[in-house]
Amino acid sequence: MRYEEIIGLHEYFQPVYDIIQEPKNYWKQFIPTKSFLEILEKFLNSLEATNPKDRKSIWIQGTYGTGKSHATGVIKHLLWDDPSEIDDYLRNIEKVQLRERLKNFRKENRVLPVTLKGISGIYSPKEFSLIIEIAVKESLKKYNISVIAESEFDKYLKYIDDPKINWQDVIEGNPHLKSLVGDINGLKNKLHQNDPEIIKLIEEALG
Repeated sequence: MRYEEIIGLHEYFQPVYDIIQEPKNYWKQFIPTKSFLEILEKFLNSLEATNPKDRKSIWIQGTYGTGKSHATGVIKHLLWDDPSEIDDYLRNIEKVQLRERLKNFRKENRVLPVTLKGISGIYSPKEFSLIIEIAVKESLKKYNISVIAESEFDKYLKYIDDPKINWQDVIEGNPHLKSLVGDINGLKNKLHQNDPEIIKLIEEALG
């Protein structure tokens, strides 16, 4: 008997897990290992913490192909999807205390997933902050959630209407900015498009 006669791949097998474009319910193929359950517990510890200092970010690292993206996708679904959609997967979590804790958390809470991918070209905290801001706005729009909050781009759009500053002179005085926007209307269009580079150029132009 050959190995291929007893071992094979499911038709829906994906060699690489894409957290942005996931096949429906493919995340449920993930096997909750001991290390994964430890990570899930750390997430709950952070989310349920009453002391702000204990609400820490979780950084998952490891070599290529070790399941980081798939594990992250599973946590995303467990914390956001409708409870009825995750019940069948929860049975795979053998750690009863953790499973019940997650169930109780989800009875009252949902955690909005904001996904970023391919951001290796970011070189400053400011740019990273803007990218996160854009991703949050896109996620809110995706899930039809209305939150009134002034973004960095909104602030600059208001700032442009300030008569104390001659914005056309500012644009003319910065060749790079001038080449990208041309005039004030072009500058406003770039801000409406949430272009992070424009914020950087405006700050450079203003000194």
